[in-house]
Amino acid sequence: MEAKIHRSAWKTLLAFAIIYFVWGSTFLAIRVGVREVPPFLLAAMRFLIAGLVLYGWMIAQGERSPSGRQWTSACLLAILIFVFDYGLLFWAEQRVPSGIAAVMMATIPVFMALSEIIFL
Repeated sequence: MEAKIHRSAWKTLLAFAIIYFVWGSTFLAIRVGVREVPPFLLAAMRFLIAGLVLYGWMIAQGERSPSGRQWTSACLLAILIFVFDYGLLFWAEQRVPSGIAAVMMATIPVFMALSEIIFL
């Protein structure tokens, strides 16, 4: 039983290491990518590929395709998030170091909590 727990802990640590590496390298990859590709095009390519992979996974799991209303809502939110969040991040990475961009993005939850206190 203890060997099984130890193996499970090892897998958990490996999963966290992979997540940290992938998420941590995202900002560096954006910084390198925007040197060659326009920022909004790079963001569009990234999210199109991710969306197709997730949609394929959903279909492979036997889930229903979203309804027209769900697609409309998802597209509206996607456009807002794409332009105002990631589009501007990709654009900003042409001008600021990737570490600064990562720290600024990491502060979003703090600012959301403060906004909730102030506005709600």
